[in-house]
Amino acid sequence: MDVALVEATKISKLIDKLNKRSSDISIKSCLNVCSAFYGVAIDDLQRAIHAFELGSYKKSDGFLAIVVESPGDCEDTFSEPQIHRKSPLTATNAYFASMATTAEDILSIFMKLNSP
Repeated sequence: MDVALVEATKISKLIDKLNKRSSDISIKSCLNVCSAFYGVAIDDLQRAIHAFELGSYKKSDGFLAIVVESPGDCEDTFSEPQIHRKSPLTATNAYFASMATTAEDILSIFMKLNSP
């Protein structure tokens, strides 16, 4: 989860950089939405880590479930009919989705090993 948090923070900074460089209003709109999704992902990763450290594994898993959705939700923004632009974040979103899913899978295994 810590690695995913670092990566989400990097992606958030990348989104801000792309937003500043873009002159396309539709792309900027999508990037603003993605920025919000990754902001939520960062907050939820922090909450997931905190819950994990307190032994609240189910709560941690709940936060991670939201994090896993963020990259796909970001990517979907670019495909909306009124926008329909090529996402500059496709590879980045795929990488983060894989990372978040891996964190969720590891937590799931941990929960099974530590259940009574």
